Amino acid sequence: MRWKAAIVVSALALVSLGGCAEDATPAPTTQKLRVSLFGWGPGDTGEPTFVRGMPAYEGAAAVRVRVTSPGEGIVLEEESGAISDRAVRIPEVPFARGLRLEMDVLNGGGEVLAAGATPQFDFTRGDASRELRMMIMPVNAFAQAGSVVRDGAGQEVFEQSRLDYRSAFDLQEDTDAIWLGRVGHVAAATADGRVLIVGGADVIPGSAPGSIPEFNTVHGDVQLFDPRTGYFSDLSYDESAQGVRINGADRLSDARAFHTVTPLGQDRFLVAGGYTKLSDIERPVRSLELIDLNRPAGERVTQVGDGLGNPIQTRAPRGFHKSVYLEEAGLLLMIGGIGETSDEILNDVEVVDIVNLRVLEQRFEMGEARTDHQAVKLQDGSVWIMGGRNTQGVLASTEILTPSGSGFNIKSGPKLGQPRYKFSAARLQGSDGTRVIALGGFTTLAGDPTATYEIGVKGLPDFVTGTTWGFSKARGGQEMLVLPQTKDLLIFGGRDASGKTVSDVERLSFVSLETSPPYALLEADLGSFV
Repeated sequence: MRWKAAIVVSALALVSLGGCAEDATPAPTTQKLRVSLFGWGPGDTGEPTFVRGMPAYEGAAAVRVRVTSPGEGIVLEEESGAISDRAVRIPEVPFARGLRLEMDVLNGGGEVLAAGATPQFDFTRGDASRELRMMIMPVNAFAQAGSVVRDGAGQEVFEQSRLDYRSAFDLQEDTDAIWLGRVGHVAAATADGRVLIVGGADVIPGSAPGSIPEFNTVHGDVQLFDPRTGYFSDLSYDESAQGVRINGADRLSDARAFHTVTPLGQDRFLVAGGYTKLSDIERPVRSLELIDLNRPAGERVTQVGDGLGNPIQTRAPRGFHKSVYLEEAGLLLMIGGIGETSDEILNDVEVVDIVNLRVLEQRFEMGEARTDHQAVKLQDGSVWIMGGRNTQGVLASTEILTPSGSGFNIKSGPKLGQPRYKFSAARLQGSDGTRVIALGGFTTLAGDPTATYEIGVKGLPDFVTGTTWGFSKARGGQEMLVLPQTKDLLIFGGRDASGKTVSDVERLSFVSLETSPPYALLEADLGSFV
């Protein structure tokens, strides 16, 4: 059944003349779908800024609105309108889950100048009215996320979204020393599409590459970013009391950076390892902490303890490690990493039994010590440990860990064609689930990056690559996403040979795992980060 949404995205301001969506007068049974529209682009002065409604994009002639089902990769309904009409009606919205409203701003030639979308939402019979927001931004550029705040005069204005520092101001007298950014934190997605941000630190500039950094401040907060509103919220801040929760509730017991946050399912996450600062010295953290968003406020962050309530600890302090969760066995694997000092690279796998709340006494030894490596769980339940570095150099070796009885077997795996660390890796869809891709990274301890990629198959002796298997800008420490509908690769961030941040974003279009190269580099400029 389809429901004709009696909604109009109205007053698409060509400068900054309002522009939030208004809902038309509904029938008695109408469910409202209110869409607040704002954009990043030319404002009153012509400079880029947040604008209520739609900015005055030069050459804008038409607006196109779609209702899509992103999970299925299909467009359900679509309508268009001229900019001169200053309004466009939302198409028919079906009762369904996982929907999204998308908008394109077109020039006279039909080219897209700017675009935006709501987060995914459910539109089901009997639900309360929904309020969504849509932020429009130019193509080939990235805009910071915006949120609505009240200025000193009480007026609503749009500003760049920032982390929630109210608890930091409450907990620290010297508020001038609070840094508004962080590194070494971990982000993880929740079941409802929000983003969890855990810990992190303010690092003193000038730390030697490959060493444990020195910290000004280490953060113990846990924050949630909601893309529907653009707001970050600190779990430890009690809105009703206008202050932090007592006894450090909903904060990490041990502030930490360069740790791991591993999803355990049902909005539960295990925080393990990392480094903190005690008595002006950077020290590894051995405690384990559980974030459970299903629990009541004030009980969402707890130290993991045994059956008697005693906190359990890892046997080897470590950070810069990799963690993999074996859901079938209820085991968390903490693989490699750095120990007490920068030259203590670990060569073992430590096992946390989540079901029985204990750390196994036995640690399973790898063939080589490694950090800044990758670990990918394969479809058959084994874990492929790849590359990295140690005090001897950059590694091309890989190892495959396989559960065996009450323990694990770790054997040598296919060799990388290019030694690399701080690279990206992912399991590739299709076949039997034993193919992985290794992409980018640094190839020397001096920090020389590469723009190559290679593919490994568990049953073959070596990874496969070719002279044309690559992308445009060599980088290490970058992020890579596998887009689920297309299997394309999105590459962004990282640093070049001079240590400067690479702001360009690249996309490798999937062709076939049976062709060479298996990915085609899209020549179109995908934009750059500020």
